[in-house]
Amino acid sequence: MIRIADQKIKDMGYTSGLNQPYAGSIVPAAFYRKDCRVTSIMVEVNRKLYMDEMTGVKKDTFESTRKNIQTILSLFKEFQHLYGFRL
Repeated sequence: MIRIADQKIKDMGYTSGLNQPYAGSIVPAAFYRKDCRVTSIMVEVNRKLYMDEMTGVKKDTFESTRKNIQTILSLFKEFQHLYGFRL
């Protein structure tokens, strides 16, 4: 799943990294190490892609960035259906 998402991100013209700048993901304490069916993935998106960080105003790239993120999330959902993982 990670390889597929990584390639799709690169195909979209973005860069990606595994466990950088942060490692791991956030799992609610009620499930952490209590239910082996729980899986987690965290996706970090650089705000510079879609907004002016000084003013908080959306850039012209906001909508295309949103659509690209949705595409990546759809890949995770498709992977879940194909391989039976819970995401």
